[in-house]
Amino acid sequence: MFFLNLSTGLFMVATSVLSALGAVAILLAAGRKQRGAIQPSVAEDMEDKGQHGVETIPTTPATPTDGPAPALAETGEICDLSPMLIWKEDEQGNIRWANRPYREMAGVPAAENPQTADLPAIFGKSEPQPGQSRASLDLPGQKKTRWYEVIRAKMSTGEMLNFALPADPLIQAEEALRNFVQTLTMTFSHLPIGLAIFDRNRQLALFNPALANLTTLEPEWLSERPTLYAFLDRLREYRRIPEPKDYRSWRERIVELEKAAEDGTYEEHWPLPTGQTFKVTGRPHPEGAVAFLFEDITAAITLQRQFRSELALHQAVLDGFDAALAVFAPNGDLVMNNDAFVALWGVDPGERLMCMDITEALSLWQRSCKPSITWQRVAHFAANPSARREIRDCVESYHGGKLDLRFKPLARGAFLCLFHPHVANEVQEVEKSLARA
Repeated sequence: MFFLNLSTGLFMVATSVLSALGAVAILLAAGRKQRGAIQPSVAEDMEDKGQHGVETIPTTPATPTDGPAPALAETGEICDLSPMLIWKEDEQGNIRWANRPYREMAGVPAAENPQTADLPAIFGKSEPQPGQSRASLDLPGQKKTRWYEVIRAKMSTGEMLNFALPADPLIQAEEALRNFVQTLTMTFSHLPIGLAIFDRNRQLALFNPALANLTTLEPEWLSERPTLYAFLDRLREYRRIPEPKDYRSWRERIVELEKAAEDGTYEEHWPLPTGQTFKVTGRPHPEGAVAFLFEDITAAITLQRQFRSELALHQAVLDGFDAALAVFAPNGDLVMNNDAFVALWGVDPGERLMCMDITEALSLWQRSCKPSITWQRVAHFAANPSARREIRDCVESYHGGKLDLRFKPLARGAFLCLFHPHVANEVQEVEKSLARA
C-alpha cells in the first residue's frame, strides 16, 4: 500500500506540473506568433512612405515590462531547476524541446539552445498515447541502471509532453519487498502449521503448502485468491470444518469468526467429521488484514485423552483400597488421594480452591488425633527430603480408635502416606493371652 500511495503522489505532482506547463505552452505559441509578426507602427510607416514619398518617423508603443517574454524566461528557469526530466515531442515523435536535466542526461552541451539542439530520445521511442509507464536508463560508464516513472500528456497543439520522475527508491523498495515475501514463503513452506492471510478486502493474499495439505484444498484454487467466505464454504464442502446445524447459523458463525479474528481473540478447536481435530487461531494484521493458523492437534488430543483415561483408571484403583492413601509432591503439595482418605479425615482436597500441602495436612492430623511424638517425626520427614527414612507407627484418633500409619519416600522427592485401622501383631496377642493364663 505504501508503494501505491507513493506512485499516486508522484502522479499528482506531475499532473500539477502538467497544468502549469500547459499554460507555458500557450505562452510559447503566443511568443512565436509575436516574433513572426510585423509591428503595426512599422507597417503603417512603410505604407505612408510609399504613398507620399515622405519619410515619417514611426511611433512604436512602449513594450510592457510584464509581458510574455519575462514570463517565458521565468518558466524556462523553473523547468531547468526541476528535478524531473521534461521534454516535448512533435506528432512524429521527434524531441523539440527538453529541460536542462534531460539535456544533461542526454549529454547535450548546456550552451546549446534547447529549441534547436539535436536531442536524442534517451528512453527510446515513446508511446503515441498519453499514459504512465516505467522506463530504465543505462548510462555510459555507470553499472547501475536508473529507473523512472514516465508520464505522458497530450497538449492542445497535438504535441506530447513527457515527465520522467526518478523511481530508484521505489524500485529498491519493491525489490526488498519481493525478497522479503520470498523469504517468508520459503520459511512458511517448511512449517507444519497451515497459514492463510486475508487482506482488508478479505481475499486470500498468502498461503503456504501446509494449508493445502491440511485442508485438502487445491493449490490452483487457492492461487485464485478466494474470499474468506468462499474459503470457509469450500472447507465446509470438503468436511474440513465442524458441521453446522443449519446454513443460517453457519453464516452467523463466519461473521463472528471474522470479528473475533480482527480483535485477535479467535481460538477454537475444530473436531472434524473425519476424527481429526484442528486448532484454528485468528490474528489481526496491519492494514486491516487477518491471518488464520491451522494446526492439526489430533495426536496431542489423542494423547491427552489417553492420559486422562489412565489417570481415571489409577484413581479408580486407589479408590478401591480400604486404607486412606495420599501422595505429596516434592514441594509438599497434595497431588493424589482416594475416597478412604476423604472419609477418614472429613476433607475432600478436590473441592478446595487452594491445594492442600503437607503443613496443612499435618495440622489436620494432629487436631484429629491424641498428642504423639510420631507427628514430630513426620514433620522432620517432610522437611528433609534427602534424609527421609520410612516411618511406621501407630497413633490414636479421637473418633476411630487406633490408626496404623506409614510414610514412605517415592522417586524424585515425592512421598506416600497410608492410614488404616490398627491390627495387633499376632505374636503380641499370643504373648498377652499366655500372660493372662
